[in-house]
Amino acid sequence: MRSTVRRWMVVSLLLLMTGGASWWVYEKCFAWKKFAVVADGILYRSGLLRPEQLAEAIDRYQIKTVFSFTYSGADDCQKVCQEKKVRRYFAYLPGDGVGPDDPYLRFIEIASDPANQPLLVHCSAGVQRTGGAVALFRSVVQGWDFQRSVAEMVSMGNEGRTEQIEQLRHLRDELTRSGRCLIDIPRMASSRR
Repeated sequence: MRSTVRRWMVVSLLLLMTGGASWWVYEKCFAWKKFAVVADGILYRSGLLRPEQLAEAIDRYQIKTVFSFTYSGADDCQKVCQEKKVRRYFAYLPGDGVGPDDPYLRFIEIASDPANQPLLVHCSAGVQRTGGAVALFRSVVQGWDFQRSVAEMVSMGNEGRTEQIEQLRHLRDELTRSGRCLIDIPRMASSRR
């Protein structure tokens, strides 16, 4: 009886370890890092994709524009975008998503222009900088309640740091002050999940 229990425990442990290793390999080699549809046909988000993944995303979602907030993988990303004849914009933000306002403002300007859609926005991890950009897009362009856009940002893994939230709130207020935007941003109907 004891040897049967021991064998069962060893087999269970081996299955658990192999399953964990398989999951790790899948996540590192095959999964598209933090990829999600923000507004189908308009905006997609991700972490840094490997070149073949980026090429597949461009083809699958008919991406016209890639907006990068990171230096990581810049050469590979640029090469794929050139091969696929996709516009690529770059505006660096520090990894925590807090920095100058210009990168966020440039993103809103580019992402809200229908000529650039569908657009894929990414940073290295697809969490802090990308999350902030998407939250700003949701609240300024799609008209989402600010708290709702921040809640979604946090649900996607963003740390919800006070400095970033306050920067996004300030930008949202500046862009929507007096019921009009500082830059010409077409307001879109809110997308509901």
